[in-house]
Amino acid sequence: MSENISHTSSSSCCQCGNQHCKHNTSDNKRADFLKQFLDALPCSPLLMPQVKNTKAPTIMRKRVDLESQQAKNLLVPGHEAVTRIQNDGAVGFCIYAGKPTHNTGSLVFVDHDDVDKFDPADLPDTFLARSGSGDGYHQTYINSGNVQNAQAKGDLDNAGEVRANNQYIITPGSIHPSGGIYHPVKIQSPSTLSNR
Repeated sequence: MSENISHTSSSSCCQCGNQHCKHNTSDNKRADFLKQFLDALPCSPLLMPQVKNTKAPTIMRKRVDLESQQAKNLLVPGHEAVTRIQNDGAVGFCIYAGKPTHNTGSLVFVDHDDVDKFDPADLPDTFLARSGSGDGYHQTYINSGNVQNAQAKGDLDNAGEVRANNQYIITPGSIHPSGGIYHPVKIQSPSTLSNR
């Protein structure tokens, strides 16, 4: 792991153990985390609201197809998502990779669940966010065009996955079921990821 990224938090909340959590992070700060993420992207994505106390998008609770009109009606422009967190305390949002209808056709995400097995430093530097669990990370990339969905297997089982098409991550500024807040760790424009 690079020197400026720590696997442990420096001052954890006494209620939930997370450094950035719903107990000590204002809605304004959460909205700022989301804005930092959106400002770094090369697109203006449409986001899906997150269901409270879960890591699931609203569409899963409604049990409708992602391409249906009902699902499209649930999508929220990024600037509106920031406002909903800031003014209404919205729990958070999900962003889908590889969805042209969401303006995210060029995006791919890498989810690191076990950084001891699959460290973000193993891949090119890019926008990096810490999971609200406090354990994992999400990297955001531009898809070179040949990156596909992939899940770690064998010795890397449960270490993480690549989410390139019709799969989502929770955005920075959102609240994890544990109470932790997804937040940026390294803010920069996404690098390009290629399947070597």
